[in-house]
Amino acid sequence: VDDFTPEQRREAVRIARAAPFDGRIPLEVSGGVDLAGLRAIAADGVDFISIGGLTKHLRAIDLSMKLGPPPG
Repeated sequence: VDDFTPEQRREAVRIARAAPFDGRIPLEVSGGVDLAGLRAIAADGVDFISIGGLTKHLRAIDLSMKLGPPPG
């Protein structure tokens, strides 16, 4: 359920929960998700929510713990 409008998202949930699928299709929302919209998305009944912004704009740091020259 990538970049769906709220109406499309609710329709996808309705279809996935109804026969013949009976809730056996897990739905993940992604694309355009921000922290402000989480509650509304969750209330629609999806199973998973992906927020790319949590990792998209981070800078890596070196945690390699290099304390000296490698063993020879």
